[in-house]
Amino acid sequence: MIKLTVIMITLLITVIASASTGGEHEGVPTALIWHQAFNVTILFLGLFWFLRHPVRAHFSQRRAAFTEAASKAAESRKVAEEEKSHIEGKLAHLEATTQESLSRARAEAADLKNSILKEAHELALRIKADSEMMIKVEMQKAKNGIREEIIKESVKLTRSQIADTVTGDDHDRLQKRFVDELQVVQ
Repeated sequence: MIKLTVIMITLLITVIASASTGGEHEGVPTALIWHQAFNVTILFLGLFWFLRHPVRAHFSQRRAAFTEAASKAAESRKVAEEEKSHIEGKLAHLEATTQESLSRARAEAADLKNSILKEAHELALRIKADSEMMIKVEMQKAKNGIREEIIKESVKLTRSQIADTVTGDDHDRLQKRFVDELQVVQ
């Protein structure tokens, strides 16, 4: 506030000094020029006196802020370059191991294919053996069924032939013979 008052008083003094010249216009007004030069010098000295510390502080703060921003930018750039080199290293490693990864994947696929084929072959052999066993069992069942039919038919046929050819006397004689053979066996 005091600085503003001093500046206002200085300006008023310069106005009063220029008004005191009286308005003469003869020749070069050297007195007026000296008064104005003196006033401007006083003005600049006052401005310098009152503004030197705030201006210096302002520019010091700007310089510190700029220096801090520049150091942060340099640090950020350094971090970014490190990240870039790290990523480039990873990328180079991936590119270098691409063929190895592909060949490993192909080998694993071939191994998987071979194991699947082996399992399928073993399963086919097992299915074949099971079906051959089932065929033998079914054939045996069919043979046994046919035998039983043949036996039933032959017994039936034999009974009818015996019934037709064997008389009651033959029947009694056969029964007696059967009983005698049973007693001999005991």
